[in-house]
Amino acid sequence: MLKILSAHEPTATVRTALPLIAAAALLLSAIIPPTTAHAAEPRSVTVAYGDLDLVRPEDTARLYARLIQAARTVCEPPVSGSLARIAASHRCVRDTVAAAVARVGVPQLTAYHAEKAGVRG
Repeated sequence: MLKILSAHEPTATVRTALPLIAAAALLLSAIIPPTTAHAAEPRSVTVAYGDLDLVRPEDTARLYARLIQAARTVCEPPVSGSLARIAASHRCVRDTVAAAVARVGVPQLTAYHAEKAGVRG
C-alpha cells in the first residue's frame, strides 16, 4: 500500500505496504491558504497495490492510475476559478504523482511515468 499524505513524515518501508509521503500540501500552503476544515490535519489517501505485479505493463498502468486518483484527492481542486489556484492544483497533482513514483522505486513505474508525464531523463 502507498499512503499519500499532504505533508512529510518519516515512515518504514515494507515490500507490499509502502507508506508514501507527498510534499504537495507544503507547496500549496504557500499559494493557497488552507480551509478551516483541513487546516489542522493533512489529507491522506492509502493506495493499495499488493494485488498488482508491477513487472506486467497493465498492472503498472493500473498503479499509475491509482496514484493519479489519490493525488487528485490529496490535492484539493481550487475553490474558485482563479488561474493561479488551478495551476497550483495541477502542480500539486503532478508533484505528488512524481514523488509517489520515486518512493515506489520500481523501474517499470518510473519509465511509465516518464512516458506519460513527458519527463526527460
